[in-house]
Amino acid sequence: MQPTFHPGARSLGYWGAFLGVFFCMLFLLPVTATAAERITTQPMSLSTIYPQVADVRTTSDLNFDVEFVAADERWSREIIGRADAARRVLARATHDAFLVRVTMTIVPDQEKFVEMVGGWAENSVAVAIPRARQMVLNGEQLRKGAPTNLGSTLVHELSHLYVGVRTERSLPRWMDEGIAMEVEGQGGLEEHAALVLAHAVNGLIPMRELESSFPVQADRQRLAYRQSHGMFRHILKTSFSGSLPLFLRTIQGEEGLHQVEQYWSPITRDSLEARWRDTLRLRNNWPLLAMDSSLFWGVSAMLLVVAYFVRRARGRKLRAQWEEEDRVLTVLHEEEESIWGRDEDDLAPEEDDGEGWKTEEMRESERQRPPWYGGDEPK
Repeated sequence: MQPTFHPGARSLGYWGAFLGVFFCMLFLLPVTATAAERITTQPMSLSTIYPQVADVRTTSDLNFDVEFVAADERWSREIIGRADAARRVLARATHDAFLVRVTMTIVPDQEKFVEMVGGWAENSVAVAIPRARQMVLNGEQLRKGAPTNLGSTLVHELSHLYVGVRTERSLPRWMDEGIAMEVEGQGGLEEHAALVLAHAVNGLIPMRELESSFPVQADRQRLAYRQSHGMFRHILKTSFSGSLPLFLRTIQGEEGLHQVEQYWSPITRDSLEARWRDTLRLRNNWPLLAMDSSLFWGVSAMLLVVAYFVRRARGRKLRAQWEEEDRVLTVLHEEEESIWGRDEDDLAPEEDDGEGWKTEEMRESERQRPPWYGGDEPK
């Protein structure tokens, strides 16, 4: 018997196949997207900006590959030693050994550094690229800075690489920077005082603006870093008993995907930001304002200007008082002369003293008077 088909059976079959493919794609896309973020890319190389391959050199040691130009060979050896020490600092802070192989590229000057990584990093000393497990260093800025700054920079950038490798999805930029600053050991009372002052003048940057990028202006960028660290420390203190390793365990691997998604949620972010800002109110932190260096120097400069104007006003008042005293003395002197005549010592040789009626004997007797004459006590 020939089977009979309903006229709409074929169209229903097509729709069923379409819906099946649609739902498969719907459920597989998040997995594919996550996997794409985990795929490592090839590190950037100096050969892209230096056509002469002979100028670019590479050395490897202690699980680090360092790429540099010939003039920076001394820096390459220094950086490997400092990077290994920075990795030990990272391990102590995270309670986790970070033993992946890392590529470090030393770009010799500022212009080439910006050309290689992008204009957004023009104020940066170094940039971490977690997907490539690479650190790009601004050689010009490193040479200008203090030697101790190199170690802090390497700790900071290794922290970014650690977070990028250990998490299945990238964190908001403010949280990533907050973790790196915590590992580096940044912060303290001065940072908190600067945040209190910025909050008091309504100068804080909304955290939603720091999710994907930071400001390029140096002062705003510095404030963005301080805010990121301040808010991250608030999260550690209120939710993880101040423990960085405990927090890091909650965001690692596939189990941490949900927690990372929560930090990307505007509802969670705004709630965290509101609670953090409440800790910056001036009524609870006003003694800390003395710890802010910018406020200290600003107040010092203002007091110096005030002291200058006060001293100037006092000087004018004193000079006016002296002039008034001089006028009074002049009037008294003139009045005395009108009554008693002018003193002989003040007369010119040809000028008459107004005492022509006196005889020579009278004048001689006046010159021979004892010292106590005229009111002085005899000696």
